[in-house]
Amino acid sequence: MLVAVAGAACAAFIGFLAYTVSGTHDGGQRTVSVWTEATATPQGSDETPAPSEAPPIPVAEAFSVGPWEVAVLSTNHDAVDEIGQGNHPDNFPPVLTTLQITNTADSVQDFSVLEFLFGALDGTENGYNPWDDWCAPFPNNVRDRSILYLPGETRTIGVCVPVDPRDAARLTMWVSSSDGNEPGDEVEVLLPPDGEEWAPRPQEDVATLQARALALAGPSGEGWGYRLEVSDVAIGDMADGQRVVSLTLHADPIDPSVPPVGYVFSAGIGPSGNAYETSLCRSREYWKSFDGSAWSQDLCMTVDAADAESILLVFDGIYIQESSVHLDARPN
Repeated sequence: MLVAVAGAACAAFIGFLAYTVSGTHDGGQRTVSVWTEATATPQGSDETPAPSEAPPIPVAEAFSVGPWEVAVLSTNHDAVDEIGQGNHPDNFPPVLTTLQITNTADSVQDFSVLEFLFGALDGTENGYNPWDDWCAPFPNNVRDRSILYLPGETRTIGVCVPVDPRDAARLTMWVSSSDGNEPGDEVEVLLPPDGEEWAPRPQEDVATLQARALALAGPSGEGWGYRLEVSDVAIGDMADGQRVVSLTLHADPIDPSVPPVGYVFSAGIGPSGNAYETSLCRSREYWKSFDGSAWSQDLCMTVDAADAESILLVFDGIYIQESSVHLDARPN
């Protein structure tokens, strides 16, 4: 469950200079193409690159896209019986692809930078975008995705697009990862036929991952030319089994050569894996910016009672390719 996490900044990237690879896993066949020297395409674009003519080479079971490891577990090319018809104007059957996504970085990562587009090697020249919202609701929909992944965290998600039946036999999925406006990796996968399934990898318990990240964090950390420090962490009661975690964040510039940063996204992550948006306590004042000046602000977040005593506070620079800053927000 994602609890009130602020919006995502996303971009899909289409590139060229591709090579194609193919291989087998448990008797199945898959093809992957990796594009480099990517150029930006606005979010929601249906453009797709032409398939590569390069010769195939072996590929592993899972593939990497930026800091993410992605595995295609299965594809249901007509998922009406599984999730319903949906509301596509041409009544195209929904294609449901199940993926396993792992954050391989040593810091919390923003899943909103991972984008998906679909096309076909043969058939029409249509592009299919899961953000068009033509599919019926179903569990673990990528559209309902949690934004923040802990280091080493693995989740299983579903990506659904209604597809023209002429494209279903050779359907491909492009996965791209980029932080903000900088080019990221892009991979194209030829989706497996119905009935072929890959066994999911074991998923480590999220509470263990959160505790590990919290143990490595301290009350202070550095990012964007600043030293950030948490103090005066306190927990207040609320109704319905929730708590208010309040704290003071101090920001002191340590490197004046770093350009100003106008906005840094922050959230708390509890042992449950839930993410909670921070806001200013008892104030209508806007967030201070990282503009070279020192400042302090009181932050609050409403969290589930079970998470209140062990919050990992995460700061992530939107549109900035830099690791997030992790701070220990347990009560003093």
